[in-house]
This record gives sequence, structure tokens and C-alpha cells, in this order.
Amino acid sequence: MAPLATTRNLTILGIAGILAALSSAALAFFDGNPATNPDWMATLSAVWTGVIAIFAKGAQNTGGTVAATAEAAQRVGP
Repeated sequence: MAPLATTRNLTILGIAGILAALSSAALAFFDGNPATNPDWMATLSAVWTGVIAIFAKGAQNTGGTVAATAEAAQRVGP
């Protein structure tokens, strides 16, 4: 299995987004006021966006350094 092509910054951003979404839903759920309800669709959307950010490739990731052709091998070097 190939390693994930992700960056540290996007991983941290994704985890922070997931934690923010879950904490917002937990605050609305456990505040003791029956009139406030968590917005589950917004929570699910924010969690999914965080997961996508974790698996996203950053701008500096080009897909690897394995040369596919002989010409590319000369440009990449040893």
C-alpha cells in the first residue's frame, strides 16, 4: 500500500476542523436547554470536510520522484 500523499498542515487543519465541529455539536447537545438542538447536517458536512483535508495533497506534493521515462530519470537525478 502506498503512503498517503498529505501534508502536515492539511492534516492539522483537518483534525482541528473535525474537533471544532464535534465540540460545537456537543455544546448544543449537552447545554441542558431543550430548545437548542445540534445541526447534524452542518456537523456532518464539517467533519467530512476535515476528512477531505486530511487526505488532500498539498501544493508541494508533485506525486513522487520516481522517474517514468529515461528523460525524466536524467532530470530527477539519482
